[in-house]
Amino acid sequence: MSSDYLGHGSFIAALIGGECAEYQGLAHGSRLMIYQVFADDNAEQTALAQAVYDAVEDGAEIINLSLSLPLQGDIAAELDEALDYALAKKVPIVAAAGNYGGAEWTLSYPARKQGVIAVGTLITKEGYALGRGINLQEDFVPYYSSRAAESYTEFLLAPGCAVSAMPSWAEEGYMFDEGS
Repeated sequence: MSSDYLGHGSFIAALIGGECAEYQGLAHGSRLMIYQVFADDNAEQTALAQAVYDAVEDGAEIINLSLSLPLQGDIAAELDEALDYALAKKVPIVAAAGNYGGAEWTLSYPARKQGVIAVGTLITKEGYALGRGINLQEDFVPYYSSRAAESYTEFLLAPGCAVSAMPSWAEEGYMFDEGS
């Protein structure tokens, strides 16, 4: 196992394509192509850009970017160009909206890039009861989930509370996580 066996990348990979007797990922039977993008803090955007190019050239049918760059940070031209390349090749890109709060226009990059589908967090009654043992009256968008203005049409919400995706080795059950 890699050093990321309980990290974010493994969690997302299991959420998407997990296959075991007790758990099936959301895209059961899919073929995942996984690229390392966080090997060096100084090269993250360059590595992410290269991964996007590689995914397109390797035949990816969709690119999932369950990550976000700092809200006020600089965007490397190489990354912006790589996303343009994937979109021009008609490869859909889905990205986490970010966890920068509830004000309009808090979408992080790459979710805020034109053409990228941004996904924010929806806390469902069922998920909250499972994860916290508290029964809610209705679903809600949590305070931390980034938002888009009403004019932004490539934004959607997905359940993001008590999401179970992989075994939790310490508790011999399943890990639960939340966020966008």
